[in-house]
Amino acid sequence: MSEATALLGLLAVSGIANADEERWDPRCAAVPWTGAPAYVERRTAGGALAAFGGHFGVKAILDPDDEVGEEAAAAVALLDGRSDGRGRLAAIWTEPAQGERSVRFAPWGWEDGPLRVFWIERDALVIAIRDAGSALVLGAGGAREDSGGAAVDLDGARTSIWIGDAGGAPAITTTDRRSELRGPTGAFVIGAGDDATAAAEAGLRGLDALDTLGGAEAAWDRRAADFGARVAAASCSDVPGEEARRILEMAVAALSASAYAPRGDLERAMLSAARSLDNGFYGSDVPRQAMAVASFDPALARDALLGQLGAIADDSHVPFRFDDALARDPLPNGSLPPLQAQAFRAAIGMGVALSEDELDDTVRVLQSVAAWWRTNRDFRREGLLVHGSHAESGFVDSPRWPFVAGEGDELESEAQFFEAPDLNSDFLEYLEALADLETASGEDSGRTRERADELREDIDEELWDEEQGIWADLDTRTVLPTTTVGPHVVWPLAAGVTRDEERARRVVRDVLLADDRLWGDDDGPRPPLPSVAYDSPAYDPLAAAVRPESLLQALRALSRYGFEDEADRLRGRVLALVASRPEGLYDRYFVDGARDDDDPPVFQPGRTAAIVLGILHSDHERERFVMSEDTAIAGRIARARFIDDGARLYEADPEGNRLPRVVLESIDGVPLVERPAVRVTLQASCDVPDGTMWEIELPALSPLRWSEESGDRSGRTGDTFVVRVGSPVVVHPLVIQGGGCACATGAGPGEGKWSFVAIAALLVAAISRRMNQVARVRRRSAAR
Repeated sequence: MSEATALLGLLAVSGIANADEERWDPRCAAVPWTGAPAYVERRTAGGALAAFGGHFGVKAILDPDDEVGEEAAAAVALLDGRSDGRGRLAAIWTEPAQGERSVRFAPWGWEDGPLRVFWIERDALVIAIRDAGSALVLGAGGAREDSGGAAVDLDGARTSIWIGDAGGAPAITTTDRRSELRGPTGAFVIGAGDDATAAAEAGLRGLDALDTLGGAEAAWDRRAADFGARVAAASCSDVPGEEARRILEMAVAALSASAYAPRGDLERAMLSAARSLDNGFYGSDVPRQAMAVASFDPALARDALLGQLGAIADDSHVPFRFDDALARDPLPNGSLPPLQAQAFRAAIGMGVALSEDELDDTVRVLQSVAAWWRTNRDFRREGLLVHGSHAESGFVDSPRWPFVAGEGDELESEAQFFEAPDLNSDFLEYLEALADLETASGEDSGRTRERADELREDIDEELWDEEQGIWADLDTRTVLPTTTVGPHVVWPLAAGVTRDEERARRVVRDVLLADDRLWGDDDGPRPPLPSVAYDSPAYDPLAAAVRPESLLQALRALSRYGFEDEADRLRGRVLALVASRPEGLYDRYFVDGARDDDDPPVFQPGRTAAIVLGILHSDHERERFVMSEDTAIAGRIARARFIDDGARLYEADPEGNRLPRVVLESIDGVPLVERPAVRVTLQASCDVPDGTMWEIELPALSPLRWSEESGDRSGRTGDTFVVRVGSPVVVHPLVIQGGGCACATGAGPGEGKWSFVAIAALLVAAISRRMNQVARVRRRSAAR
């Protein structure tokens, strides 16, 4: 059986907590009082607590409960996130119990003993009891027969539910504390609404959508199986064994729950921040997930990205968070770091199609978003950006920024005064992606590329602190760097900001790979990339946490600057960290085994699933700098450029998300920057088998002559050619000599002579770069 076939079941069966365990704490129980899902320690494996639910939620109860007795065979909680923090409104369970409980979560819902729960449309779900002798019990009295069902007001006029039976009106027995419902089929449809009328309408719509119970269940199973198979096929991994399979199952569960959740009155499909607090759409969650989803569901990625862009505020920014109606909430002027342009470029590269009008509209909106950031977050008007708040940064309560007294007894972060390397690196990549989209739409991208180049120089010059050897937060009030070290110092490397090799090596060697700083223990309790470096005076194991975003950026940094072995080690540690928590994926992982019960990590966010899928697929290897001493490079590389001048040495366009590995090595050990003869070997990867024909380019070596080592193709010329995966190709650059051409042997740098024209071209390029630098310095001086 193939791995993809084995994944069609998607999710593992989980064990249930012993009823004799200590009573549950509502801050970290399976069903928290806030109405938002929280993490569940050792209680579930491989699935979300609830696959669906917008403002009205239905969650499995896995903990001992005062209301639901031990005789219950299965239990479900009804929640409402609008209920002023009360959250939980009532419980539903089945009696009598039949054997031990065993819960299996899936994208459509879950199974719990004889109970099967799945959504059939927004605000309408099915609760199916397979044991005809069991009764469905609602832990709220006062049910009344209404429109062929039972209507119950759970929270006055705020929340009502309507329960009808697929085979007819249920028989209702009501007491002060509970209502017992029995029906001829054992399948009930629940509708939810703001009042009894809205709940009944939702329930009746659900009955109309339910042709037969078996047919609806089968349809959901097929949808879930198809989704899982497509994710598995598009997110394959070279990591063998149970670890990769378990991670992939958890990622499938999280992404499918996020992708297919009924959300408010949305007209388009969306990608929610699955299992996030308050069921919000966070501004950067949608693009991060879309980049992962594009490889196996292009239409979903497209609709999610266009849906978010269509809902931005009138002042042209992507809000920090949307509610279910895509209204901004809760920060009126807040916005997470911008990823929308990067997501559109990645999605289009994976085959997502936009019409000409859609692309033009997308570019226009993305341009306005870029303008918003420059207007609202450039504190000094010098080109560098600040976060609007600590919450906006993603590093909540971060010791990177001091706290000062606010209104009343509140403390407010001073994040808005600090120019941040991570935010500016994200914005640099946003501008680069926007420029590519402008070019694709036929617009002149020159100004955007110029702004990106200016920002790159600003980050590398203004935020670099030579004494500490890091890119540091810059306090705009004192124009001095801060001393707090964290993952943010790695972001500029991930974005390819610096072209200074020694600077890059220094950050990697002295900070990222240092055991007592960001690297932690290879085989110990300290995971890599804590939110504050382990040796920092501000480090606190109860507060420090590892964010998947930081792990991804560290992997990109190592791969981009040629630390291939270290990237492989870190990738293994990341996957082991995720696999060590088989009950689900989280928005952060606490260090030293500590956990802050006042702020438990969020269970199963789709954002983490998207990042983990990319790490499984080694997407962090795609962009590579060729360093001055490199004689070989390797990885799933899409583009490799020389670090000094940016010239492209190697380029291979992915097909969707498929990309072979490449090993590109100098024939005689001469550094690649000297343009020697090279051997190019495309290697099979998890989704590209041996024998596949793949087009590649070697522009920096052009004109060139290439041949397969087997000798069946020889004497071909041109910088673009097709290579068979598994068959090495030898490439000899052709060197211009006088008025004609001669083939260089590639034996060494002394073989062949560059013409005066070639040397002059190099000098002109160097002089041009220097003049641009001088002009940039003069512009800054004039602005000050």
